[in-house]
Amino acid sequence: MKRLLCTAGIACALASAPAVARDFYYFHKADVTLEAFQRDRVECERLMGGAGKPSQSPAYVPDNNLSVAQNAAVAGIAGLFEGMMRSRERRRTIDAIERTCMADKGYHRYRVSDQLAEELWDIDDPEERLARYLSMAAADEPVGERMVE
Repeated sequence: MKRLLCTAGIACALASAPAVARDFYYFHKADVTLEAFQRDRVECERLMGGAGKPSQSPAYVPDNNLSVAQNAAVAGIAGLFEGMMRSRERRRTIDAIERTCMADKGYHRYRVSDQLAEELWDIDDPEERLARYLSMAAADEPVGERMVE
């Protein structure tokens, strides 16, 4: 039982490691007003909200020779992995909707450096951070490398 729990813990740690290594990006469209960008972004976010959480069914535990506590542990571990997989799939769907919607509106995605992403996250005031993001989105020249869709 201890080995099973230890293995599950290691697997969780390994599964979450790739989530840290991600691309930081923003959408850019030359000569767009901040109001138009905000309107487009809100519309795409409304569409992304349609990718709701799927209904969840209880984990299947077949008949076996395990004790009640062992069955509970197995069901809990299975539920944990099922939740991680469903969450990732939902995130992929939402990302695809976002990229498609913004591309349909004429925006391009640009990858920013880790340094710039860190600089943006270090801004404590959310209004100031949003203003900086919006100014990047509506700037004449984009910052960063254009991502291929």
